Amino acid sequence: MNKSILILAAFALCLLLAACGSDTSTPAPAQTDGRSADQRTAMRQGLEHSKEIDEQQMPGTLEIGLAVGSLIAMVGVMKFV
Repeated sequence: MNKSILILAAFALCLLLAACGSDTSTPAPAQTDGRSADQRTAMRQGLEHSKEIDEQQMPGTLEIGLAVGSLIAMVGVMKFV
């Protein structure tokens, strides 16, 4: 085939893919009211925009240790394997 025809076909394919992908991104229904998720949660629970930290939902020492160990293991694998 002629080189210019291949270039034209590749350009047309890029335009077609761009046209197909341009209309697919729409905002999620949860993001349409303009408030943050924290504000919506505080209003739903009646906390009046309070951001109190619940100690029971915080990670314990075991979870923190597992996270740090996983990071160390990941660095070791990436470096030595």
